[in-house]
Amino acid sequence: MSAKELARIMKVIVVLAVVIPIGIGVVVVVSHKDLHWTDHGAENPLGLKTQRVQGGDWEIAVTSGGGQKASDIRLIVTDNSTGKLLFGAKLSAMDDSDGKFNDTNGNKRIDSGDSILLRDTDKVDAGMKVLFLKGEIILGFVKELPA
Repeated sequence: MSAKELARIMKVIVVLAVVIPIGIGVVVVVSHKDLHWTDHGAENPLGLKTQRVQGGDWEIAVTSGGGQKASDIRLIVTDNSTGKLLFGAKLSAMDDSDGKFNDTNGNKRIDSGDSILLRDTDKVDAGMKVLFLKGEIILGFVKELPA
């Protein structure tokens, strides 16, 4: 193999070493939609307080914000270490086995004074992250369910 051929092969290897990671990065960025905060124009972010309650379940109390229809809000639980979705449900459709939305004033909206009882199941455990979404907008989150 001549020096000229070797130089040409090295150029191809260098180009591939640059192009392949860039291509992979583009595919990852395009194929994953990031959840994002907004300026919340008409939205009102949720203030949340979480505590472990008797029986090992969690109560997530809404302390401020909200006003959105419960039927528009999706609660999802993800594994903090992997980001894997473990559980997801609309607040208004949560059945009692997974949890329950407590609409204290009966207005069918999530707002201050309301709470969510989240059951300790095989899908939900201490250390998990809980997100409250309206479409792709994060209205509130619990960074980590307490032990």
